[in-house]
Amino acid sequence: MKKTIFLFLVYLLMGCATNTQEKDAQLNREVIGLKPESGLRKTKMVRFSDSIQADIFRLEALGKELANSQVVFSVVSYRGTVIYKKTFSPDELLGYDNSIDGEVRGDQISEKDWLEKLVRNKFNIFFNDQNFHKDAIEDDVQYYSDSCFPEEPIWEMIKQNRYPSFSFNVMDELVFQIVYVPQLNKVVEFAQ
Repeated sequence: MKKTIFLFLVYLLMGCATNTQEKDAQLNREVIGLKPESGLRKTKMVRFSDSIQADIFRLEALGKELANSQVVFSVVSYRGTVIYKKTFSPDELLGYDNSIDGEVRGDQISEKDWLEKLVRNKFNIFFNDQNFHKDAIEDDVQYYSDSCFPEEPIWEMIKQNRYPSFSFNVMDELVFQIVYVPQLNKVVEFAQ
C-alpha cells in the first residue's frame, strides 16, 4: 500500500514538473525573445509601467509563413512578466490599406509576396513615436458612457495622473489604446 501511494505521489510530482517546465519554456520565450519561426520581430524599450525602468514592447509574427501567421503584440515589464498581450491575424494588422507609401501591387510581384511586404512595412512603423503618448487622456477629452471606454472612475484616475499610453490600430478603423495603471497593477485597454 505504501509503495502504491509513493508511486502515485511520484507520478503526480512528475506531472506538475512537466507543466512547470512547459510554462517556464513559454515564459522564457516571451521574456528572452527567442526568434519566431517566421523570423519577423520588432521590439522597442519604453518607460511604460514605471517612470524609471523600461519595459519591452514586442511585435512578432508566429508561424512558418508570414501570410498565415499569428501576429502577437506584447508588453513585458522590466520585472520580466508579460503585462499585456494581444493576438491578431496579418489581415487585421493591415486593415484595408494594401499600399506602401502610395505604391500598390503590380503584376511583377505575387500576392503572397506583396502581403509579406505589407506586413513587414507595418511592423516597421508599428512602434513609431507618434503612437506613444505622454498623456493617455488629454485634458479637453470628456468621458462619455460607451462600452469602448473603461469605467468612469478608472478613466478619471488615468486622466488625473497623466499616465503615458501607446495606441495602435487594427483593421484601420479600430484604434486601441493601452495604459498601465499602477493603482490597479495592470494594463487597461480601451478603443478610441
